[in-house]
Amino acid sequence: MILLAAVFLSGVSALLFETLWFRLTGLSLGNGVWASSLVLCAFMAGLALGSGLSGWLAPRLRRPLVAYAVLEGVVGTLGLALVVVLPLSSGVLGPLLRPLLERPLPLNALRLLAALALLVAPAAAMGATLPTLVRALPREQAFGRLLGKLYGANTLGAVLGAFAGEAWLIGPLGIRGTAVVAAALNLGAAALALAALRFVPATGQPPPPRPAGRIDGRARALLAAAFGCGAILLALEVVWFRFLALSVLTTGLTFAAMLAVVLAGLAVGSFVAGRWSAWRPEPQRYAPEIALVAGALVVVTYALGGAPTTRFVGTVRETLGLSAALMLPVCVISGLLFVLLGAGLQSRVGDEARATGALTMANTVGAMVGALLAGFALLPRLGMEVSVLVLALAYGVVALLPALGAAPTRSRGERLARAAATGAFVLAVARFPLGTASANIQAKASYFTNDGSTVVAVREGLLETLVYLRRDLWQQPLYHRMLTNGFTMSGTTMGSARYMKLFAYWPLALRPDSRHALLICYGVGNTAQALARTPGLASVDVVDISPDVLEMSPLVFPKGERPLDDPRFRVHVEDGRFFLLATDRRFDLITAEPPPPKNAGVVNLYSREYFQLVHDRLTEGGIATHWLPVYQLSPADAKAIIAAFCSVFDDCTLWSGSGLEWMLAGTRGLAGAPSDEGFSRQWHEPGSAADLKEVGLEVPEQLGALFIADAPFLFEMVRAHAPLEDDHPLRLSPRPQPGTDPFFLELMDASASRQRFSRSAFVRRYWPAEVRERTDTYFAWREVINRLFLHVEAPLQRMEDLRQTLTASTLRTLPLLLMDTNLGELRLAEAAAARGVRDPLLVYLQGLSAMADRDYEAAEVAFREAERTGARVDNLSEARALARALAGDLTGARALVQAGRPEFRAWLEQAFPLPIAVKTGRGR
Repeated sequence: MILLAAVFLSGVSALLFETLWFRLTGLSLGNGVWASSLVLCAFMAGLALGSGLSGWLAPRLRRPLVAYAVLEGVVGTLGLALVVVLPLSSGVLGPLLRPLLERPLPLNALRLLAALALLVAPAAAMGATLPTLVRALPREQAFGRLLGKLYGANTLGAVLGAFAGEAWLIGPLGIRGTAVVAAALNLGAAALALAALRFVPATGQPPPPRPAGRIDGRARALLAAAFGCGAILLALEVVWFRFLALSVLTTGLTFAAMLAVVLAGLAVGSFVAGRWSAWRPEPQRYAPEIALVAGALVVVTYALGGAPTTRFVGTVRETLGLSAALMLPVCVISGLLFVLLGAGLQSRVGDEARATGALTMANTVGAMVGALLAGFALLPRLGMEVSVLVLALAYGVVALLPALGAAPTRSRGERLARAAATGAFVLAVARFPLGTASANIQAKASYFTNDGSTVVAVREGLLETLVYLRRDLWQQPLYHRMLTNGFTMSGTTMGSARYMKLFAYWPLALRPDSRHALLICYGVGNTAQALARTPGLASVDVVDISPDVLEMSPLVFPKGERPLDDPRFRVHVEDGRFFLLATDRRFDLITAEPPPPKNAGVVNLYSREYFQLVHDRLTEGGIATHWLPVYQLSPADAKAIIAAFCSVFDDCTLWSGSGLEWMLAGTRGLAGAPSDEGFSRQWHEPGSAADLKEVGLEVPEQLGALFIADAPFLFEMVRAHAPLEDDHPLRLSPRPQPGTDPFFLELMDASASRQRFSRSAFVRRYWPAEVRERTDTYFAWREVINRLFLHVEAPLQRMEDLRQTLTASTLRTLPLLLMDTNLGELRLAEAAAARGVRDPLLVYLQGLSAMADRDYEAAEVAFREAERTGARVDNLSEARALARALAGDLTGARALVQAGRPEFRAWLEQAFPLPIAVKTGRGR
């Protein structure tokens, strides 16, 4: 029991260290698909090496408990040292890898060598612990029972470790503090092992009955089966996690929940196998049947747990439920198989330590191969569904290995069990639910098809499942939307294009002489398109971690307008942070629109250290812009990110984009304001001018009206909040934000923003005086835009906003938005009409265009014709009435709505009162 407690603590520590090491190596070597896979290879190679060496050395140990205690101490010491050293290694690895940045093959080779150098020693010590501990225990109980209890206790500890870091430790203690806890657990395991010395003979077990190194053909077949089981389960884990990502918001916490389910299944299976070994001799005889049952369960759980649903979940409880339904039964069987194969191997090899070392080495190498096979071959080539089927069939191959039938079946019951397992396997495979994955993808996409969009492309790539939707009008694309693992990430809708293009057009207004730009994360290409439409740029580097996102970009833009076809663009399939670390180039503009900050692994693109890398890669006077989606954040989350940004950029500012899609901006010593002409240049260049008008930034003054706050205000706002740092990633809570906090609505209030704009030293320094003076009045229209994008309009507020915008401004895009259309839709309508298309909706849109042009009589004529021809538009008579009222025909306007909504009639009376008749003569 003392040693079970020790191995439990060791399991907790192992998962804590594994999580921390993978986080930190990603910061130094990159989080791209190749970099992450190579780090995984290095870690598992270390585990396998330690298992193999300990299996060879353990039989020679006279005091194995002391050796085990030393190994635990080594894991704790090296593990903690690695956590301390890894952040410091960036300064060495960056320059070392820099010459190979554009040469993937040697770059990845050097990454593998670096990962091995960093991870192999602590991972090898970790892999050596179990075989060494097995050597220390007396042989009074069946080996299967012993292995089941030890492996089960160790894996059960790993379940706690998977949760403990994300849920309880990293938040308050940080990465280094959590590493100290993990190291203390290793030392605790070592102390328990030493305390158990008085119960175990000092000389250890008797020598093995067989000569060292003798592994016969049947033992090799068992090792092959262990290799196969490890490969299948890890490949399944990769596929399962991809499938669950269609329904689960994959934060660090929900990812830990999914991993915990896998580990819990392995632990339960190990304990069951241990009890079975104590109850019945040679339980390994049933390994073929167990492998067939595992294959059948892969299909059954996929059919039941993968039923199509439109639901998205983000809580740990719901994630555990979905994960258990899909993965738990197969994982239990996998834990059972591991122990049964170990018992069979020990019966052939003789020595428990040698058997355990060989078993864990084979299983670990198989797991490494399986993870790589799933990520680089099965998913991108076969897709989720066929991958599940292939892996289910692979269990049948494992069952056929001759070593699993160590002896012929001896009883009628055993023959029946084998026949039943074979029948269940064949029936399950024959009834495989083809179409489940595609039905799930379609179900998730259906959430976004209410506007008439249709799915135009699906790709199951190296990193994610991508779905592209497109909405057409008159057989021409109006906008696209990209779903990543079932969640909308980017699109070309007006609201999305507005804030994404702001990332480029805002800094280019302040520094119109910019020549070199860097875009981190491509999305669907909105920001890239804005950069491509800026003729003054000499080069644009685009960095994205996903090759599939980049390869599918031609879907969004017609030929001739694709940003990545621009000869000035250079594309890098790489982790953005690693690119900044490795490159020595400087850029006038660096902008980023990474995935949502709470997604697993993304937090390091919002930390203080990341922003410092951005600052260091700017030229003198360079500008950085960064996405801040506050609707996904709590006030504490947002303040942690803002504090991180402002700790690097002394002149940090905050700007509104579309509703609660905001932008952080900072400079590296920008010298001063550009000229009025330079600031406004983008509004006179054909490509950018059309872009800016389409996203509702029709005049330069509207850019300033997006202002929320400058550095003094932001510093005061975050004064009590620690910045988001690499060492404290959970200052950004992993839990989803249930709704928009009123704090953000108050912060973006247009009236308060206008006052801060007028007092801002940043604005006085960097905004041309003429533009600054003309900006003040545009904050009133910013308030209208806020209401529009936040959907907080009172009844008929939009109608009043439309009236005010039409009568008190010269803006054209804003009235169109208030009338539920935009310049892109009008452009398609004009093209359709030119082709001879006849549609009442075209006539209605012509009326809206006339309204935006303030040609109210033409608008009313178009609305009347649309009404006559049966245009399917709500409240068309009200649109006619408004047009008549704006044209001065108040009597006609009232006549049109006599039978309409009473509230609209009341608003019309108030907004357009009839003039009072004035009498003349003596009676006056």
